[in-house]
Amino acid sequence: MNTIEKLMMMTEGGQQFIPFSDTFVRSDGTLGSDWIGITGAISGNKTVITPTVDPTERLVNPGFETSDPPATWGKLGSPPTYERSNVDVHEGTYALHVITNAASQGAYQGPTLTKGNWYKYSGWMKKISGTPYIQANPSHWKPGSADYAGVAYAAQFKHSGELVENGSRAYLYCTAAAAAEFYADTMSITGPIATASMFAYINRPFKNAGAIKAQWNISPFNPAGVIGWWDGVADKQNCIMAYCDGAFAGMWKYVGTTLTQLIAPTAIVYGDGYSVEIRRLPGTNTFQLWYAGSQVGTNVTVSDSAIINNTHFGIFSSDSGSTCNAVYVNPSGYVPKTAAFIDDPIYVALLGIESSMLTDGNRLDMWYDSGESGNLKYAYTTDPALLNWTVNDVTINSPCLFDYVSKNPDDGLYYLCYQKAYTDYEVYMASSPDKVTWTPINSGNPVFTHDPNAANYFSVNFNCSFLFKDGTIHFVIGGTKIPGSSYKIGYATSTLAAGPNFNTNITAITPPGGDQNPDLRYVAERDVWLLFTYGTYPGQTGGIFVWRALGSSDLTLVSSWLRLKTFSFGFTDCYACDPSVCELPPYFNWRSILSYNYDQTHTNGVGRTPSTLSQAFNSRTLAQIYDELIREV
Repeated sequence: MNTIEKLMMMTEGGQQFIPFSDTFVRSDGTLGSDWIGITGAISGNKTVITPTVDPTERLVNPGFETSDPPATWGKLGSPPTYERSNVDVHEGTYALHVITNAASQGAYQGPTLTKGNWYKYSGWMKKISGTPYIQANPSHWKPGSADYAGVAYAAQFKHSGELVENGSRAYLYCTAAAAAEFYADTMSITGPIATASMFAYINRPFKNAGAIKAQWNISPFNPAGVIGWWDGVADKQNCIMAYCDGAFAGMWKYVGTTLTQLIAPTAIVYGDGYSVEIRRLPGTNTFQLWYAGSQVGTNVTVSDSAIINNTHFGIFSSDSGSTCNAVYVNPSGYVPKTAAFIDDPIYVALLGIESSMLTDGNRLDMWYDSGESGNLKYAYTTDPALLNWTVNDVTINSPCLFDYVSKNPDDGLYYLCYQKAYTDYEVYMASSPDKVTWTPINSGNPVFTHDPNAANYFSVNFNCSFLFKDGTIHFVIGGTKIPGSSYKIGYATSTLAAGPNFNTNITAITPPGGDQNPDLRYVAERDVWLLFTYGTYPGQTGGIFVWRALGSSDLTLVSSWLRLKTFSFGFTDCYACDPSVCELPPYFNWRSILSYNYDQTHTNGVGRTPSTLSQAFNSRTLAQIYDELIREV
């Protein structure tokens, strides 16, 4: 038994690329050697960046305690009532009381600050009527903000932003959208925020990167996000930054110290753990902003020589109340996928093909052919991030190709279906109590034999899949004619007491086409069967098809199986086959995993190493994935 080396290497334009991911599942403390940054730390399997803020108050008379009307505050417009009041206060003795009869009436103050620095600005407001709000003017701050008051001093409006106008226009407003009445109190601008304290960078360069992505839990109106294509010299210079502040997402670039808005703040549907992402389309200077798996705004072109060839990536946060769950850097060629429900391909690869997976408590098991040789391997991981695997050799009395493993809940044993040679189209079965040592069953005879008539389907058979349900073995297999011009998926049932013998009732359940390499799953929460197939043979642009049959339907009928969706994995050149899907317990960082074989024919020419088991992950259970699939039909 030895620890496998995770082959996470890709090539693009002759350059080797090693994708990066960090889910921060480790002991509290420093980020570790993969990261550089002066304030980032692990806390509760999340990263917290704690910016250093100069506590000096930049406003004068921030609580409206001095003079009536309040000194040092400018009067905005001509509100009928503009006064210091002790009727309704949050802190101290007085608050600002304003009654407006039109928009843009209220109070403002603009202290002299330093352009290019980040500051904290905040305040409290209580609504009596209308739509009052506190605002940091978006012409002066990036991102700007507008916080609407509630019927009480319920919460402090806390924001962070960069001053982008000259220093005497750092305006903070207490105003309203129309006629309104409100009280405002305890306004504040502090800072600057020490720039270096906002960032954490991955401690190595990435050539030919195609995406930087991070999953954030945002402290409202305090931007956090990702930084990409940075030159590695000075913070917040020569780079692209994308952010979310809990209500909006946007994207900037810095050439030197000059900030240019690429995508204006755009309203998003926020969720804890949703991702902020910058994507670069392959071979171009076209960049995209994505939030929660959906593009925000339109494509933008960044052609600045100070940015486009840079190789450094990282994350940033303007407030310690925000936490980061995970960070990914993906290779060039990472493009929008044809199904949004498969997310974040993290190309952890084993040299091999034809995998099947099962969970055993907080452990994921995988069996696979180590490379078209019939040499069966058993690998497992207890790493929540699914990055560190251990491999075992398997003991069995013959080569194993087109292997698949399932567990029988009735006797607790594991069962393996396999073929003995590439041109031996018979399927055999073995059992094991320990996942490693296998003993043939059915007296060593095949459990499925090929059709001797070369004109019929299933005269040539390849990958199969099976599972146990209520004492019955449900078996599917991909078959074709000689020579194989198209495929069908066959379905049969049997029992251990009967051999098994799947020849007695084999029935084609898909029409002639490219579908092969089936993986059969039953989703008890929805009482549906899902069939994942490789569906684009013999082309080199791989895709996985998903079929559904209701639990109450006759699974032997073609009409019972509805094709739901085709999806791929971010590489337009991906030759994917041998899909295997497994739902994961909450212990892992994802709730489902898809393992597939990349470029088995070795004809792709670019991308990852041929004949590698690549894996794509998803934060949803199979039931949740099914719910999304069925809506897309």
